[in-house]
Amino acid sequence: MAEGSVGTGVDEIKSQGFSLKELFRDVSYQVDYYQRDYTWAEEEVRTLLRDLCTSFAYWSNDPALIRRPGNAPQYFLGPFVYYEQSKNRRCLVDGQQRFVTLHLLFLQLRARVRDHGARSVSTG
Repeated sequence: MAEGSVGTGVDEIKSQGFSLKELFRDVSYQVDYYQRDYTWAEEEVRTLLRDLCTSFAYWSNDPALIRRPGNAPQYFLGPFVYYEQSKNRRCLVDGQQRFVTLHLLFLQLRARVRDHGARSVSTG
């Protein structure tokens, strides 16, 4: 049995860390019907964003880390519990409030970057 895992065979439970890129790349997620609705309000979202910004601000003034951001300290987002439905499909069991909030944040950031890029090209 591998370190950080419980059980045997198909029902094996593993614990591993992911970068955000690995968490969201080439996979889709589903939240099962028995999970609660998205309930985070502005306060919870602000707390998450404040924590992320504080962590980023802490290391972003280090020139060595700016040149090599892959060496920046890791930030623990808490657990995301899921099971694999198929190779590229996961079903969230726990952590869906943080997960959905991060996904919405990334969608908004992507839209802003695309909008900024379109403006830069048209004004350049």
